[in-house]
Amino acid sequence: MKEINNEQLAWLEITYLSNKLRICRGDKGTFFVLRKINSPTLFNNFKEFVKIY
Repeated sequence: MKEINNEQLAWLEITYLSNKLRICRGDKGTFFVLRKINSPTLFNNFKEFVKIY
C-alpha cells in the first residue's frame, strides 16, 4: 500500500446503528451500509493483512 503523507480532514456521521447494521454518511457525499458478520476466517485474514502493512 502506498503511504499517504498529507493529512485529510473529514467526518463520518452514523445515521443508523444496530447490532448488525450501520448506515453512515461522509462529508464528501459518500454513503456506507455496513453489515457485521461473524467469520473467524475473515478475521484471521484481516489480522495477517495488517501484519504485512
